[in-house]
Amino acid sequence: VPVLIFVRMVDWLAPFLVYHFFTGDEGDSISVAVLYSVTAFLVARVAVFGVAIAGKRLAGRLSPGQYPLWGLTHFRWWVAVRFSELPDLYLLAGTPWMAAYLRALGAEVGANAHIDRITVAAPELVTIGAGASLGTFLNIENVRVEGGLLRVGPVTIGAESVVGSYAVLEN
Repeated sequence: VPVLIFVRMVDWLAPFLVYHFFTGDEGDSISVAVLYSVTAFLVARVAVFGVAIAGKRLAGRLSPGQYPLWGLTHFRWWVAVRFSELPDLYLLAGTPWMAAYLRALGAEVGANAHIDRITVAAPELVTIGAGASLGTFLNIENVRVEGGLLRVGPVTIGAESVVGSYAVLEN
């Protein structure tokens, strides 16, 4: 949890600290400090995607099955979800970068798939076919808690499929 808090804080504090650093001495240029601050903001926006991918990969892949609640698998899944929630995914919504981001998290995404703003519980168990179109605020809930167990399963969206906005898919 401290790592997640640190990443979230650095993401927003970096531009402020950069601006403060470059305006501390006499003769410092405000415009140069603002330029460096904006650059730090943009670098932080991109870097948080890398941190999310690395954190998800370090948490490991889930396999389909049933696991005890509050066990090691549940904890690994919880950590992976927290890391994948770090970046502002609305920046990628509807672009080819969303498919690339999901691939980096472990999902299988076919060519020319149009993916708007979605959330995925376990990306490594998601297959999206070529040419599929996924709407806005789609939830792929392939992990759920039922009867004291963490139930994990795959979700497959076929090629050329269309899933509308505000839908929820389960395994």
